[in-house]
Amino acid sequence: MARGVRERLKTTYGLAVTGIAGPGGAVPGKPVGTIWIGYSDENGTEAQLLKLSKNRVLNIQITATSALNLLLKKIL
Repeated sequence: MARGVRERLKTTYGLAVTGIAGPGGAVPGKPVGTIWIGYSDENGTEAQLLKLSKNRVLNIQITATSALNLLLKKIL
């Protein structure tokens, strides 16, 4: 997804997030709080798995902060 964002928008960096923030949506093997963050630049693409809580608001806040921190680490 992150690579697709970068390619379609013709940007230097791409970020993407997906997962189950809660409170519902869990499936076997993917409980609430299972979140993936994707990052892409000209050197490659990577993904990070977050295993968070059952608190939807907190999951969204942590996901956004984690994605932006990943971007910051990569561009500095």
